[in-house]
Amino acid sequence: MADRPNTHADRQRLYRKRQRDRLAVYRVPAGDDLLLALLTSGRLTEAQALDRHRVEQEVAAVLAEWARLWAE
Repeated sequence: MADRPNTHADRQRLYRKRQRDRLAVYRVPAGDDLLLALLTSGRLTEAQALDRHRVEQEVAAVLAEWARLWAE
């Protein structure tokens, strides 16, 4: 987990960067159906599905794609 912030200063730095980039982090409960959809669609492998950070990245990518398509 070297890519995750460990200290308060690290977390604050990332928070300020997200603010500058106009990004927000939303906690969204998700069940097995979301993970199964990511696996079935080929967006994740079974090995990647075991990595919580990788799953979060892929969910974010799916939401960004959905938002872009809906905005067209």
